[in-house]
Amino acid sequence: CSADKGRPPRRGIEGEPNAEDVVAEIPRHATAVVNLPPASPQTHFFLFGRDKDDWSRWTVLHYDPRHQRAERVTDMEERWLATFSVVGESVFVVGGSTSQQERNSKRVVEFLVKEARWHERAPLAVGRRFHAAAVVKTAGGEEGRTLLGIFGGENEGGHLSSCEVYDVNRDIWFKLPDMRAKRTAPGAACLSGDSRVFVFGGFNDSSYLASVEFCRLEADYEEVTDTARTADFWQAAAPMRIARYGLAATPFRGRIIVA
Repeated sequence: CSADKGRPPRRGIEGEPNAEDVVAEIPRHATAVVNLPPASPQTHFFLFGRDKDDWSRWTVLHYDPRHQRAERVTDMEERWLATFSVVGESVFVVGGSTSQQERNSKRVVEFLVKEARWHERAPLAVGRRFHAAAVVKTAGGEEGRTLLGIFGGENEGGHLSSCEVYDVNRDIWFKLPDMRAKRTAPGAACLSGDSRVFVFGGFNDSSYLASVEFCRLEADYEEVTDTARTADFWQAAAPMRIARYGLAATPFRGRIIVA
């Protein structure tokens, strides 16, 4: 399938020389970093993508940074333009394109790291690709809740402002109020201990975006999202200095780095 259909033409971005050369592209492989319990304190890197020797095969690799080598763990289904999110000792793969017949998938699968196997989870309400994802641990209750938010993207209807949030423990999806802007290929991240989820950049029907918006996913998110409007739920944040799409966003020492 053509991943460039409907893309705005590349052009210079104000303040950035040779902007065509610096617009980020979606990587060929997704990478997840998993920290296992104290009995196995090493940080584990997993790579998901097409096999370098057999392009008809998709695999999961475990990379050992100490010995600088990778070994195959298991196979996986074809999955372009999905999100890969670490939740505890699992990696959740959401949406994307699985085949020519399923270009904007609703499928959600969990890769259980210790068992090296796949587990089907509840599907999205809206199929999408080129979206962003962020994991949030809410306060409240004895342990709080772990939520996986999915933001924007695109499908056969065009660019999306719609969002969904997944309650990992209950295997249920909830609809969030739409974002202020449609965003295809944005980035999303939150800081530890902070209920705010920031969504960065992307592009819409006419341009690349430098704008940033955020929402709060608290323990009472179900009650709030039932009645909240976009203008109340989503707030504008300071824009990025450079408009971009296909970006990555990650927390680092109390800040969020976007690249």
